[in-house]
Amino acid sequence: MSPLFNERALRELVRDEIRKAIAEATAPDEYLTVGDAANLARVHERTIRRLIEAGKLTDFRVGRVHRVSRKELEQYMRHGWRRPQDSDELSPEEMAERAFGG
Repeated sequence: MSPLFNERALRELVRDEIRKAIAEATAPDEYLTVGDAANLARVHERTIRRLIEAGKLTDFRVGRVHRVSRKELEQYMRHGWRRPQDSDELSPEEMAERAFGG
């Protein structure tokens, strides 16, 4: 009796998916200007600023320029607002910056 799947092909598929997941999880976060975030989300810059003011997106200031985490924006666009657990998605540096300002 032959199996319904090729075990070798299945193992390779699982390995590829694991590699993709690891690469995505360990990729450094990209920070977007308010304008770039608005372009990505296809909304007006004012909408991004309102989300920041409402606490639905976290902004980081670099000089006078506000920046938004691309990962956080994409999560908001996919699922609406669900704040991640600090220990799950934030690096220690990000947690310190969020707690103490930057």
